[in-house]
Amino acid sequence: MARASASVARNIQVDEVSPALAAREWHVGAEKRPRCHGYLVRNGAAEAWLAERKLVLVGPAVVWLPRNVGVSVRFAAGASGYLLAADEELLEQTFDNHAEGAALAQFVGRVVSLGLEDAGALVDDLAAGFSAIAREVRHPEPGSRSMVIAHLGVLLLRLWRAAGAPPPRPTGTPERSRILERFLELVDLHFSEHWPITRYVQLLGITEDRLHAVCTKETGRAPLVLIHARLIKEARLRLDRSGLSVEKLSARLGFSDPAYFNRFFKRKVGISPGAYRRSAGARRLTETETFAAWP
Repeated sequence: MARASASVARNIQVDEVSPALAAREWHVGAEKRPRCHGYLVRNGAAEAWLAERKLVLVGPAVVWLPRNVGVSVRFAAGASGYLLAADEELLEQTFDNHAEGAALAQFVGRVVSLGLEDAGALVDDLAAGFSAIAREVRHPEPGSRSMVIAHLGVLLLRLWRAAGAPPPRPTGTPERSRILERFLELVDLHFSEHWPITRYVQLLGITEDRLHAVCTKETGRAPLVLIHARLIKEARLRLDRSGLSVEKLSARLGFSDPAYFNRFFKRKVGISPGAYRRSAGARRLTETETFAAWP
């Protein structure tokens, strides 16, 4: 696998598979960190073993496997393509960078297998995406994590569109929709107060398990992840648009310890608040983006 600095290599691995005389197999079920996997077969054949079935791929083809689903993948002799493994932390950061984040969060929880026989341009685009990620992982530079997140987002959007751009699953019941809507309203009002989940469920009149079930079924993300996403969106917005020092900004966001805010931001975004503000490649929130439709 391509290697990079610990800040990005611990979250994603990419391997280019070149044609070889013998078949090669990768075991993915034994990973220490549960990861999602994406395989692009440009030429030749491959097989992906899942817990309960096997997927046979004849290139060009692409497959996406949610975490804890894949067991192994085998590229036949002469086959070529790419392997990618990304953990949930990096995927969450990727979702937060896109208006389609909710749809993507649900999309990566599905097994997706697509034949691309008549989609030459898409195959080239996907290969370019895998290659770009591999390059950033192999030769890290300042901003490499942001570049990886950007390339991964484009790659997932291409897969999502190739699969028919499925929208977020419709709400199962009006009750779940109301609970989620009310929870997001409360988060919008109180995210900087750093309420514990227990405070939210008390106001909602439900249990923590119920809130967790609603959020994961409707958005693909846990309640705490949604709260943190709202905090990070606000932090990035203020870093982009205000002249406040990081210390004052962290206080406005409810962090009593600026050092903790720095660690929190870096864990979620990949770079420190100061580096994000200075970086010429920092992703800007557009004027039209609002928080009304988040997450």
